[in-house]
Amino acid sequence: MAPPDDRRTHGFCLANGWNTWRLTAVPPLFQLGALFRRPPLAPEWPKASREWLRRPPRETLLRKTTLALVIVGLLWIGYIAWPLRDLAVLVQAIDAHDVTSVLDHVNFDRVRVSLAEQVAAASARRSGIQSIPIPQQAIVAGLSIADPVINKLVSPEALSEFLAAGWPIAIAGKPPPGTIGINRQTLGTAWQIFRASHYGLGRFEASAPIDLAPANRFRLRFDLLAWRWQLAGVILPEHLQDLIADEVMKAVRERR
Repeated sequence: MAPPDDRRTHGFCLANGWNTWRLTAVPPLFQLGALFRRPPLAPEWPKASREWLRRPPRETLLRKTTLALVIVGLLWIGYIAWPLRDLAVLVQAIDAHDVTSVLDHVNFDRVRVSLAEQVAAASARRSGIQSIPIPQQAIVAGLSIADPVINKLVSPEALSEFLAAGWPIAIAGKPPPGTIGINRQTLGTAWQIFRASHYGLGRFEASAPIDLAPANRFRLRFDLLAWRWQLAGVILPEHLQDLIADEVMKAVRERR
């Protein structure tokens, strides 16, 4: 009987010379092949994803820059068109005598202060003291004096009538012939409004009627308040400032 083969006793056999060993009859715990078994392959990514990874960094940066510029451009266009829309809605409400819509688009407290300051400045100018700085106390006093007259203009109905007629009918009566007010026809096209407007941070100013010379137009100032554009100031032509200032001085003289 042949002696036992030591290689088989230890569970090894030489298969192809001394370079290849194969495990046989060895418990699974000691099978070295299990320790070095290749893990399963991960699922392949979609072809589009692989192409994105292989894309050069410069092309990726260019795409991101272009996308950022497009977003900024859209925001800029939206910011420009936003107050133009609210201006058109306000003028449409004035034409339709829609008091509710006028209330929504006008901040009457700020409009009152704006008109009173212009009347005080016009009174000082007509008194010949325009070159002298006006103290703050004098401005406050002028505002209080002008209040009774200004209040006749600052109401939804009176302000709508004032802007539509282009004349302070509530205090000066019937407008003279040829007077032009603000309506959908005299407001101008979107391009004309844009050319005659001024934008700021949370502020927008447009002038109308577009058919008049710039010095004879109303300048409507809108402020962004609680994420809504509201009319916050009406800058009058100089001849209307003087007219209202004369009415204020007349009211003061009648009080004495």
